[in-house]
Amino acid sequence: MTLTTHAAVGMLATQWTDSILVGLLFAIASHYVIDAIPHGDEFLYWRYVHNSKDTLALCVAAIDVFLLVLLLMAVVNIPHGYNTLMLTVGAIGGVLPDLLVSFYTKQYGGATPAAAVERIPHGVAERVLAEHFSVHMFFHNTMRIPIHFRIALVYQLAFMVLFVYFFLLGTSTI
Repeated sequence: MTLTTHAAVGMLATQWTDSILVGLLFAIASHYVIDAIPHGDEFLYWRYVHNSKDTLALCVAAIDVFLLVLLLMAVVNIPHGYNTLMLTVGAIGGVLPDLLVSFYTKQYGGATPAAAVERIPHGVAERVLAEHFSVHMFFHNTMRIPIHFRIALVYQLAFMVLFVYFFLLGTSTI
């Protein structure tokens, strides 16, 4: 699932509460729930793990981050009637599990872990990241239905268009 889709679903998940902490937890939980939906991009992760200079994986990641930035800019700049702080918390919670997987992959893939992870006492970060990786992969492997990456991108794009149209532009209430 793209980071942009995770962020949008995380934003939706925060709308059932006024608490930032509960909203963050809902957004994180939403990540795992939608990761159980087959989304055809698993091969990109493995391509990157085995070749960190893989052009396809890097291009898809760059486009995804660009779209995520556009989405966040829209959330901040378009008047929509929702609490912008809660939407931002939702976006962070929605993408946080994938960021933790990236820390795990970089740590065990030979690259230097992020500075924040390096400050955690030795052994704790490895255990937490390894446990999270196991949980994350459990949800990824819940439904083993093959789907083409192009098809998955089309349904995620359709979701994003509906999200922006109905949620951010305020033509409907959720």
